[in-house]
Amino acid sequence: MKKIILPFAAIITALGLLGGCASKTESGGSEPANGASADTRSNVEPTAAPELEGYNLLWNDEFDGDKLDESIWNKELREPGWTNNELQQYTDSDENIFVQDGKLILKAVKTEKDGKDYYTSGKVNSQSKKPFTYGKVVVSAKAPEGQGLWPPQSIRGLSANKAIEQLTFTKKRVATEVKKLVLSAISNAENNYKLDVDKLVVKEAYVGKALVMKRFHARARGRGAAILKPFSNMTVIVAERVAPASEKKTKPNKTKKEAK
Repeated sequence: MKKIILPFAAIITALGLLGGCASKTESGGSEPANGASADTRSNVEPTAAPELEGYNLLWNDEFDGDKLDESIWNKELREPGWTNNELQQYTDSDENIFVQDGKLILKAVKTEKDGKDYYTSGKVNSQSKKPFTYGKVVVSAKAPEGQGLWPPQSIRGLSANKAIEQLTFTKKRVATEVKKLVLSAISNAENNYKLDVDKLVVKEAYVGKALVMKRFHARARGRGAAILKPFSNMTVIVAERVAPASEKKTKPNKTKKEAK
């Protein structure tokens, strides 16, 4: 069975996501975008698609034009709260979704509505335009740092007190569990390793795979279906902050008179 490579995800959802990935067929020729590509890419030299041994290229998009190729991508419209109880509204505005310097920009914008803070962002997918079942997806992307994203990522490098404060006020549901883990790490550092709590920083914070619970669901005619429930492990490592050399104060040598 031939392997297929798709150098961009079928669905992209992010705040301020930067992605890079020119639409090509398996033979390597450019695939027209229903007349739109000719306008947006006529003066732009296509970027070479990545090659992986053992895979045949099905399609890709390197965002070489000056606007989104809508023969490949759909702009997904969603009201606030529809996706993971998020605050932002997903729009089709050029302010939230645009192509620039060979990158797809999905930008979160803070505005005001009815006297309150209001957020808009962009979301695209390739549903019903580039369908596939199996294959390898290659993505080049960059996500911003800050509150509102995955809590472990947003607290890495912060002081322990600042991390607790941020996790307390974030609206992410998982933040409660991450906060408990940070408090446990702080307690462990203070009681078992005798570290100074005021100097603790979050050195590492990440999530890894854990066990998968398997159950069996009986069906008619002697058939059955497996029910899989995956779990994950969260890890938080705290350590004392090491002051830069410029901040270290050199203690003066005591004279004989001071020593007395």
